[in-house]
Formats: sequence, structure tokens, C-alpha cells
Amino acid sequence: CYYLRLPNEGDYTRSRFAAEVDRLLVESREATDVMPCQPHYPQDLADVGFEQLVSSCLEGLFNETRKPDGTIPTSVLMENIFTIVACVMAQVPLLIVGPAGCSKTLSFTIVADNMRGTDSFSALFQGLPPMRMISGFCSEWSSSAEIRTVFENASNGQLHNQNVIYTVFIDDAQLAPDSEAPLNAIFSEFERRNIAGVVFSN
Repeated sequence: CYYLRLPNEGDYTRSRFAAEVDRLLVESREATDVMPCQPHYPQDLADVGFEQLVSSCLEGLFNETRKPDGTIPTSVLMENIFTIVACVMAQVPLLIVGPAGCSKTLSFTIVADNMRGTDSFSALFQGLPPMRMISGFCSEWSSSAEIRTVFENASNGQLHNQNVIYTVFIDDAQLAPDSEAPLNAIFSEFERRNIAGVVFSN
């Protein structure tokens, strides 16, 4: 997921990061040839290349998901789906920022439709715990108390059912120009609770 956070333009891009990883993989393979006891990655990984490996993982997960008819496998959609699944499973809060129309809501809808535990469509998702979504709102009119209630509901649900991943979902988080209180409340709740969460914002 760190790789997917990197920009495609600028001083430190995805391509630059991937090139550095590839260099380390080749060095690891060469060191293994000289010193067999040297810790190393699988040798064929250096031949595949890091960017190709990531692309294969994104496509592999995308192909395992049930999607609405006509869904186009864009790179943004595949990245969103992969990142949401990974962060929900690890219970790491996720913030995705992007303009309207970049598949944010669609990607979460697809994940929620697939993460149903043993009732899931594919064998891959059948091996994962189901996700239980707890929806919330973050607008210029939202109060800290309202946001806190959403997190309390998710935490209480998680406490009483460890076989399900309770996930706070806040779509289209917006803030008033003169107040950051709602966003601060979200960050504060994530810091004090071990709960999965996905937040979208423009």
C-alpha cells in the first residue's frame, strides 16, 4: 500500500521506488550465488520486476471479485479495491482523496459486496472474514459527538463479534472552511480505537 501512495510525477515516484526495489532484488540474488546462507527473495522475483508483480496482484484480486456488469478494469479502480481489502483486513484506517468520478464509492461497494465470508462469490473471499459496514457522515454540519457515536457503534460491534470486521465508512467527507473539528474528530477516534475505517474525500 505504501507503493500505491506514491505519485507518478515528482521527485520520488512509483517508477523510482520500483527501480530501487528491482536493484535490491538483483543484488540479493547475486549475493545468494556467492553466499548461499544470505537471506534473499525468491530468485524469479527479480526477473518479474516489482511493477509487474504489483500489477499482477491488482489484476488477480480484481478478477476474483464479483462486479456490476460493464465494470471497466481501470488502474484506479483496481488500486482502490486492493487497498481497501488490505487495509480493512489489517484494520488500518484508509483515506482516499480524489475528484468525483474516480471510482471511490464504486470500489467500496464492490468490496462490501464481496467480503461476505463464507457467503462470498469467490473462494478467495470465502477465506476472509466478512465486513460489516457502519456508515457515518462528515460535513460542515457534523458534530464531534455524532462522529464519536459512529465509532462507538463500530467498536462495540467488534468487541462482541470477533468473527466480523466492523468497518467505519465515511463517504464524501466535507469540511466547513472555518472549522476542522469534524475531521479532527475522525483522526482522534482512529488513534484511540483499533477499528477498520475507510474515508473518501474530494
